Amino acid sequence: MKKLYTFALFLTLSGHVAFGMEDESEVTISQLLLRDLQTSNPDTKTIRWYLENGANVNTHDAQNRTPIIWATLGFVMLPQQANAHFEAICILIEHKADVNAADKDGQSALSIVLEHDLTGLIQLYLENGPEGSQEIKVSSKQGSNPSVQNNNNE
Repeated sequence: MKKLYTFALFLTLSGHVAFGMEDESEVTISQLLLRDLQTSNPDTKTIRWYLENGANVNTHDAQNRTPIIWATLGFVMLPQQANAHFEAICILIEHKADVNAADKDGQSALSIVLEHDLTGLIQLYLENGPEGSQEIKVSSKQGSNPSVQNNNNE
């Protein structure tokens, strides 16, 4: 595993602030990936660098939210930064992010885009769902589990 001071240097050079860097055992590159995606304007160059240097694309925080969930929430909730979040989503998908991973409330990136009727993202998520998956479960706030068929039989 690479030294975290390398990450701190990279973050400093890219204009990001790294918190908790004084205790190398406390912060991992995957945690830094999550922190970047929790901002209002994620830096896609930094996100790509994290993923190419060992960050887990499907890591999660205390609420069980993954990077793809954070990027999707940013896309939905911050329309003025939608382009940055869309680029982050594409990078995460490229690195095989699990669009079906659910947080503690049962929401996944796919369920969020379905709830907001974001046709382009729905298509992107269905086309890039887990390999071999023919059926994608989508949870809703009412507790039911409707199924969305993925007809991508490649």
